[in-house]
Amino acid sequence: MVVHDFAPFTFADEAGRAQGALVELVQEACRRRAEGCEILYRPSRRARLMLERGWVDAMFPLGVTPERLQKLDFSTPIASTSYGFYGVADSPLERLTAQSLSGMKVGTFGPSFTQYLLEQINREVVEGTGVGMTIDVQPNADAKGLAKLIYRRYPLYFSNIHSADYHLRRSGLTGVRQLGGLDLKVEYRIGFARERVSTDEVTRFNGILHQLEQEGVASRIRAKWQLAAPDLAAPLAPPGVDKLLRDGRS
Repeated sequence: MVVHDFAPFTFADEAGRAQGALVELVQEACRRRAEGCEILYRPSRRARLMLERGWVDAMFPLGVTPERLQKLDFSTPIASTSYGFYGVADSPLERLTAQSLSGMKVGTFGPSFTQYLLEQINREVVEGTGVGMTIDVQPNADAKGLAKLIYRRYPLYFSNIHSADYHLRRSGLTGVRQLGGLDLKVEYRIGFARERVSTDEVTRFNGILHQLEQEGVASRIRAKWQLAAPDLAAPLAPPGVDKLLRDGRS
């Protein structure tokens, strides 16, 4: 399995070894698997390439997209998270709408599921106003993307909320806040390469994950990292963002 730098879910220690909330959870599942499993850390683009080329069996954490459903089999949810927009503390924007996002320059991390979600929201903005956002893609999910709000590189930054809050705390960056109007919930899963991992093996791994949930092991690991429990009944489908802004749901 491979992970990339997406703290607090997955990242590397000083020696380059994978760590993080979901690394701990999946490592516990691996210990209960007769064959075990290895979790590698690689830079984001490299990790995604390894999965796409079939060089590894799986990658996590992943959100569900139509493209991924064509090539991957997914585990049951292992954590619940949310996405939202960030701006400077004195931003005049309070509750974001399609109208307020129209024509706006927005930073985000990509290529990534985060970028995918922002592009889906942008479709809604275009449909509602005729003018979309300009998306400024940053190569890493770190504090630098958030810091560019302070430097006025862009007025908004779209991010995973747990990741943004983690980097704001770790970096000591101040003057940045989450804006209202959208709080998109997503379930994270493990994505298994269909050409390398059988359906039966995915089912067995899901059985181990279920044991961790039943025994409270998974919840204790998530609590340590201040992560929310997943919706285990969530459908295996891309998150719905249609009309998310226009009809006021958040």
